[in-house]
Amino acid sequence: MGSEMCIRDSCIWAPVTITITSLLMVNHTIAMPLPSDLQRVEHGMMEWLGRGDAVVHILYANCSCTDSLVEHLVARGPTLVEREVVVFVGTPRPRHERLAQVGFEWHEWSQSDLTERTGVEAAPLLIVRHRNRMDYVGGYFRFPSATRPLDASIIAETTSGVPPKPFPIFGCAVSPSLRASVDPLGLQGPATDL
Repeated sequence: MGSEMCIRDSCIWAPVTITITSLLMVNHTIAMPLPSDLQRVEHGMMEWLGRGDAVVHILYANCSCTDSLVEHLVARGPTLVEREVVVFVGTPRPRHERLAQVGFEWHEWSQSDLTERTGVEAAPLLIVRHRNRMDYVGGYFRFPSATRPLDASIIAETTSGVPPKPFPIFGCAVSPSLRASVDPLGLQGPATDL
């Protein structure tokens, strides 16, 4: 009787544990969707930034990957592109202010600002506009769990006239609809902090 109960309990807890673990691992291991309407992204960026070359880093402020990307950006400093901007979706942490100390312009947007202006639903997202054309809209990494962002090489390739194929976004869902689809049980917390 005791071993039958143990087997029955395992049959219940094993799938529950696997399901919960899988849902918690979705961020950073499963590719989030790239923006589907690039004209909307381009229009939103042009309306906000005006004309000229620009690099925009869209980062979810309350994500662990953002901390490592900020450290990377602080270490490398701004590129020679006319304007390099960091947009935090949500409230930036105090350590994110170091970006301004090394020459980056940064802004705080709510999730609704981001979605209304650009239609972007996931972060981190790198946007490179060269010669008033959006040449790159994609992620920072070729593979999930990569530790070295490839933004500098993406920017260099794009501004030399040969933009790479966009990398997937290995990061976080920032729109409520995308968060609901990748985390239907709400285990990663509500999207109210956006």
